[in-house]
Amino acid sequence: MHAAEGHVATERASRYLVQLCEHIHLVTQANPQMPARAEWSDDRATISFGPGRCVLRAEPSGLSLRAEAPDTDTLDQLKHRIAGRLEQIGRRDGLTVQWVPPASGDHGHDGYDYEHEPNRGIPRWVKITAIIIALTALLVVIMLLVGGGHAPRRHG
Repeated sequence: MHAAEGHVATERASRYLVQLCEHIHLVTQANPQMPARAEWSDDRATISFGPGRCVLRAEPSGLSLRAEAPDTDTLDQLKHRIAGRLEQIGRRDGLTVQWVPPASGDHGHDGYDYEHEPNRGIPRWVKITAIIIALTALLVVIMLLVGGGHAPRRHG
């Protein structure tokens, strides 16, 4: 399996992801002989074209893509179709797809899942741990301010 990764810089990644998938869905309904299928949510999508597919993910920095196909010719066709449609949909915003070989040196594998991609920022567990620590500290400060940490003293 051969693969390529791409990125489209946009602040409206989710909008373009959904719009692309809806377009493919409508085209395949009008042309049942076309071997294409799109499955999507607001932030993830898988578009299959016969033996090839493209997995998309809406991120704050833009739209990330991973195209996979059994050979380089099919991969090139898939990249061309996806990029052409995205660039047409986003022509007012000047969208362009920048394709690169996969970062891992891997030429793709079946069942690709973006949850297993290399980290491109702070790992999620670090963010969650930081939030828990901040909330605990806030709770301690609130308890001290309202006097929840001190019992009344009796003199006598």
